[in-house]
Amino acid sequence: MMLLILITFILTLLYASIYDVYNKRIPNYLAIILTVLGFSYNYLLIENAGLAIALYGLLAGLIVALIFYRLVSLGAGDVKLIASIGCFIGYPLILTIIAYSYMISAVLGVVYIKLWLPWYQNKKPNTPKQKKILAQRIPMAPGISIATFYVLYKHSF
Repeated sequence: MMLLILITFILTLLYASIYDVYNKRIPNYLAIILTVLGFSYNYLLIENAGLAIALYGLLAGLIVALIFYRLVSLGAGDVKLIASIGCFIGYPLILTIIAYSYMISAVLGVVYIKLWLPWYQNKKPNTPKQKKILAQRIPMAPGISIATFYVLYKHSF
């Protein structure tokens, strides 16, 4: 049962990353699924103490992500994704995931810009559609997911 929850968690994170890259948003139902998986996993792992760990991770991820939402313009979907990952991972490791996700997202952002800039170098944004494409935000869900996979791999559960 635990392995099934872990596989579902990983597949949901992959889906959230791909969805964010293509649609520039993360649906609410993905955050709900990850939160339910987090509470289920921790309850099956440690019973009632696991629920407290999940709740602390959820609150820690939510509070830190809300601070970044306010100060650094983190997307609302990313806030929900970080909070739901915190519910699965727990309190101490969610802070590590947030730090790693910003570093990984910065690298992915440079790669994203390097891939798109040569295509836009010879074009001036004259039309509103081209201006809109240039002003788009870089999706952060892939960086959050890669950081989560790294922490899952590095730390034993």
